[in-house]
Amino acid sequence: MPRIPDELQRSVVFIYPDCAAAKEGQRAGGSGFLLRRFNSATGQMKYFVITNTHVAQGRNRTLHIAAGTENSFFYDVPGSAWVPHPAGDDISSAELTFDYTSGVATLDWSAISASKQRLDELNAGVGDDVFMLGRFLSHNSLQIDQPLARFGNIAMMPGCPIRDGRGIEVEAFLIEMRSLSGFSGSPVFVYMGPGTYRGNGTMMPFFTETIGLIGIDTGHKTIRGDVRSAESNSKTELFVPLNTGIAIVSPVWRIEELLDAMSAS
Repeated sequence: MPRIPDELQRSVVFIYPDCAAAKEGQRAGGSGFLLRRFNSATGQMKYFVITNTHVAQGRNRTLHIAAGTENSFFYDVPGSAWVPHPAGDDISSAELTFDYTSGVATLDWSAISASKQRLDELNAGVGDDVFMLGRFLSHNSLQIDQPLARFGNIAMMPGCPIRDGRGIEVEAFLIEMRSLSGFSGSPVFVYMGPGTYRGNGTMMPFFTETIGLIGIDTGHKTIRGDVRSAESNSKTELFVPLNTGIAIVSPVWRIEELLDAMSAS
């Protein structure tokens, strides 16, 4: 995996229940990211924050935005601004209106999003390198200053419906990823480096690399871990959810559906 572009890291925001929690760096909330998208109907560039519905919850939230090392600031999003995905996917967005001359980094949707067509052209599939950027709740200085990168590989492409953490069947990538609490809402990118095998007898051209946004992390798959009696080693009625290390990632085209719905309203 090569050096991750600074622009991608600076597009990530940390989301808190309120401004006080954000300033204290409390272990609450999740991650999100900023993007810009041209609206052909109005001829204007629009700016959005994207996160999970289970993070936004349609409530007042505060974003911690890192606009350069000395220019981070807090931005309040009212609950009424959040728009959930029309089909119930775990994705919500709010349009933003602050001053973008302050050095805020936003992902250029037209350049970074990896459409179905583009992924088909590149024959994206199982084994491709991926990374995501989000909050590391176990380290206060990191959650305040900069996002943490986590790395993995595509384990299964979208196809069969996946049951997410809400118990709802959704379209999703499954990613072998060291995913932990706090990364919900993180942008997930695929990386295809020079000369890498594409699985169909072809290779990426040398001196060429591709980084594309493939979706948003919505959580991780868990399994039931039975609690056993210390005396008899027999199963009890208690259990704990165990992280399988498999992240559930809603595809980028589901994000686009939400943005299209917001543009049409």
